[in-house]
Amino acid sequence: MNDSIIQRTDKKPIKLNLENTELSENIKGKVHKEFEEISKLLDFSNKSYEIFRRWYVDGRLFFHIIVDKKIQNLVLKN
Repeated sequence: MNDSIIQRTDKKPIKLNLENTELSENIKGKVHKEFEEISKLLDFSNKSYEIFRRWYVDGRLFFHIIVDKKIQNLVLKN
């Protein structure tokens, strides 16, 4: 499990690769933008190991998504 997620300060722990998709460049840009936003909301750069460990041990994770124009939040449900 220690080799699954490696946290380094100079690189992000995950990246999105859409090279082999048939999406237009415009859609790929939008998907990358949303991916970055979700990664930021999850604080994935700091919590990736914990999120992966919980998924690996429990087999699944639940997130509560709060959508509001003023507040955007993802909450990991226990």
